Amino acid sequence: MTVDVRLNHRYYQFIATPVTVISKQLCPDEVVTLALSHPIGEFTAAYGDANFLLVKLDDPTGELEAGLAAQQTSQSRTGSNLNVLGFHTVVADLHDAPRGAKDDLSGVGVAELRRRLTQARHFAITLEKRVHDGSYQDRVSVGRARNKDVVLRHPSVSKFHAWFERDPQGNWCVADAGSKNGTRANTTDVAVRELAKIKPGDVLRFGSVEVMLCSADSLWKTLRVS
Repeated sequence: MTVDVRLNHRYYQFIATPVTVISKQLCPDEVVTLALSHPIGEFTAAYGDANFLLVKLDDPTGELEAGLAAQQTSQSRTGSNLNVLGFHTVVADLHDAPRGAKDDLSGVGVAELRRRLTQARHFAITLEKRVHDGSYQDRVSVGRARNKDVVLRHPSVSKFHAWFERDPQGNWCVADAGSKNGTRANTTDVAVRELAKIKPGDVLRFGSVEVMLCSADSLWKTLRVS
């Protein structure tokens, strides 16, 4: 059965594939659909080889997920990267995915990602600049306010809570912006306005919101490996 999916004002036709328990634990649907219906090279290219932030959705009010979904809709990706997919039908079978795929040495292992997704629902959002207002173009801002690059609508998150920034070597770093409830990287408190180097697989906390940094490569393998 074919299904039509609307992405960034364009329609893509896919062959429906089996939905695993893991894929049901991840949103938005566009990310899951692309992973299940396209090879890894096309999936990573569609997102410009960006890293993902996997936001744990344990907010009983649903406000956290609603805020992320609204941002995904209103500030969708530009069409340049998604155009690599064109408009074509791809037959994708989960049974064709590599079994027992090796962990991505540059990021978090598939086994750990599967464990996390089994335990709780997550929202996948790319780590990239979305708000272009002329200020701090080298920073990806995080906060409760709707004008941030990553919007976390949760009472423990400050309006401007933290930001991501690359160091001179191109590595991602995170800094706390003087938030009320602080930022943590794994088990370490992030100093205010001081960059802390992070890598795929690291678990961050903005207030009480938990986020994991994940490569597109690892995310695809996690959704596809049976």
